[in-house]
Amino acid sequence: MGNKRELIFGFGINDLDYNMFQTYEGGVCKLGQAWRDIIKRAYSEKFKIKRKEYEDTTVSEDWLNASNFVNWAKTKNFNGMVIDKDLIVFRNKNYSKDLCCWISPSLNGFLSTNKKINNKLIGATKIGNCYQSMISLKGKRYYLGRFKTEIDAHVAYRMKKAEMLRDFKKDFVDLQIIDAIEQRANLFEDISCTI
Repeated sequence: MGNKRELIFGFGINDLDYNMFQTYEGGVCKLGQAWRDIIKRAYSEKFKIKRKEYEDTTVSEDWLNASNFVNWAKTKNFNGMVIDKDLIVFRNKNYSKDLCCWISPSLNGFLSTNKKINNKLIGATKIGNCYQSMISLKGKRYYLGRFKTEIDAHVAYRMKKAEMLRDFKKDFVDLQIIDAIEQRANLFEDISCTI
């Protein structure tokens, strides 16, 4: 285990008394992989070239030590979950114990933002002389209708996204997560808000 104290992506320190990157029972250590991933997202320049949304991402000083991250994680329900940094505080760029939570992979995927793709609003696809709106969740597509304008299709998408997002609240007992889901749904409903 001589290399366990080497810096991970130049910043992270595995200060545990075991090798968290070793394979256990056919898989890697879940917490070791999660910790390594947040360090990579914040400090790997190669990773950030591919994933621009992680520019300016940081990790709190205490989480640069693997033991602090692991101790925090063990107080939470992390089985089958993924670490999230921007549900509790929208657009947060810092991984830390006060701003992160464990959420389901399906919620994590559904939380993708409503940015324009190729100058088109999310949820609005031009079909002939109108716009069609659809939304996907867990691999299933939902047809929302056809609309005269791109903005009308986009609004339909955002309203449905807010409704579907609220359905995730039943999957959690942590009131902070439930409240954060509700706040994010409210943002989707506020058409003046760019998300």
